Amino acid sequence: MAMIRKGGQSPLRKPLLMLTVLVLIGTLAGCAKTGPVRPKLTSLPASPQEARLVQRGDHLLLSWEAPARNQDGSAAEDLAGFRILRSDFAAADGCPECREPDDLRARIRRASPAPARRIGDRFYWLDEQVEIGRGYRYVIVPVTVGGQRGTPADLRALLTPPLAAPTGLSIRREPGRLHLSWQAPDLAPEMEQLGYNLYRRRIGQTWSPAPLNPQPLSATTLVDIVAADSRDYEYRVSILVNMAGIVRESRLSDSLSSAVSRP
Repeated sequence: MAMIRKGGQSPLRKPLLMLTVLVLIGTLAGCAKTGPVRPKLTSLPASPQEARLVQRGDHLLLSWEAPARNQDGSAAEDLAGFRILRSDFAAADGCPECREPDDLRARIRRASPAPARRIGDRFYWLDEQVEIGRGYRYVIVPVTVGGQRGTPADLRALLTPPLAAPTGLSIRREPGRLHLSWQAPDLAPEMEQLGYNLYRRRIGQTWSPAPLNPQPLSATTLVDIVAADSRDYEYRVSILVNMAGIVRESRLSDSLSSAVSRP
């Protein structure tokens, strides 16, 4: 049976009160020492690699490769895709930094990139809603599965009157190969010719944003080796020039089908 002291107080009450006070003091001291708990930072994707912006005819073509690593050096396994944002500015102002790109033009998934196209490790997106004489600034933002934004790639260009395309595209067939040739357009004295791009597609399919040649062609001819029983192809060609340190690509020529060379 528990003993009751005079006044009705238990002999255990005082030690219990002291223990409670010590626990509270320790808790408060611990909170003051450690501070608020901060969440662990998530690894965010690094900037897209090899990002380029080229004027093709009267459109602007963006291309880039997905970052392989995050900002902390870890593998970019959480990368879900990209967002492309744009701002524009008057050519006379020449101030792309005056306004940050905030116009969302495209959401691109890594696995199914439409409206962009993926060829190998490279993504391509063509902006056709542009106006000659205006400047455009783009940021390509990598995005994680959870919607967090990584380091963007920042690109800008001034859209100038398009260059004329090469003319006289012709095809001559031999067993297993096609000989293509064309004529160079006239260039202004301030334009440095860099070469040509040749594009190919199967009849009924869409044009690839990437040329058939990995490097610009220096000559106005190309031999395309194809199987003797292959389907017919369509071809188009463009010229690349350097204007004041900026690479520009002409409009694409009229297309020509290899069917015209069949006997």
